[in-house]
Amino acid sequence: MSGFLLSFTRLAIWLEDAFLLIWSSLITRPTEMSTNIPQKGQKIKLKLIRESVFPDNREYYLLVDEHQQRFLLPAEYYRSYGLKPGTRIDAVVDHVNCNGRIFLEPEHPRFKTGSMARFGIKVLFSSPGGFMPSIVTDVDGLEYSIVFPPGSPPPGSAVLLNIKSISKGMVYPEWPAASSGKLRSPELPVMVDYLGTYSLQNDEKYHLLVYEQVPALIKSSLFPWFNPLPGQKVKCLLYNNKNGVWRAEPVNPFYPFREKRIMEVVRAYSVDDLLRGIKQWLDVKDESGRLHTILVGAVSRYEPGQSYPFIVSGYRKGRIVWEEI
Repeated sequence: MSGFLLSFTRLAIWLEDAFLLIWSSLITRPTEMSTNIPQKGQKIKLKLIRESVFPDNREYYLLVDEHQQRFLLPAEYYRSYGLKPGTRIDAVVDHVNCNGRIFLEPEHPRFKTGSMARFGIKVLFSSPGGFMPSIVTDVDGLEYSIVFPPGSPPPGSAVLLNIKSISKGMVYPEWPAASSGKLRSPELPVMVDYLGTYSLQNDEKYHLLVYEQVPALIKSSLFPWFNPLPGQKVKCLLYNNKNGVWRAEPVNPFYPFREKRIMEVVRAYSVDDLLRGIKQWLDVKDESGRLHTILVGAVSRYEPGQSYPFIVSGYRKGRIVWEEI
């Protein structure tokens, strides 16, 4: 009997969570009639009700604001925050997507965006171009890879850094070598200077790249085909980074930027992401047998076993990003 009651209780909690989720997604969509819908950049106060596993098999914190609106927060990113039922949380609305779903960034327990924090200097390298890749550590011993500009190395064993941003629980200290102005990403691939490879955060190997005196670090394990010579110029796509520098993506020679490929659809499917809404995906196979996953507008356009054209629209952490044609 006790086992039945326990199972019934868990079912009741799950049904309540599901109801709250549906209710939350409906009432937190921006509308002309509502004045309680949080907007991007707005600060809100929340209370953590509980942690639950939802139908997408992910663990979420279920939160409520002062207007009794419910929100979900992926628990995996915030384990180190020490959040428990009943905890009061200050959060910022980080993003509201096209489906009206609201993404929150809770206040970090130790760091605050826009404030200065002290980091210890663990390792400091010198590159041929004068830039100094470094590992710095916070008070908890967590490591961060940064780059100092050419010139005199920082004095002492510690440095004050601005907290540029905090996203999904990750802290991004602003690099001293960051640009003082707003970076404008080139629309086409550009030639970038390669200044060597260094053992940095968690002993990972990182390549140092520089474009217009602004550096970028890329993890070598994400680009197994990328083996330039020191001083060589390499073709890259550049994107703005959360540290105020470049996020560099070397152009893959096997999948050049804007190249068109005819690929066979292996599988077409939809995934219901509780925060981002329903996303539709294809698993496709190219002429060499390599599999790729592509986000598409409608899987109904595609038939497994048939071939369709796609184009390389960019790269992300070494992965090819494809676009429908």
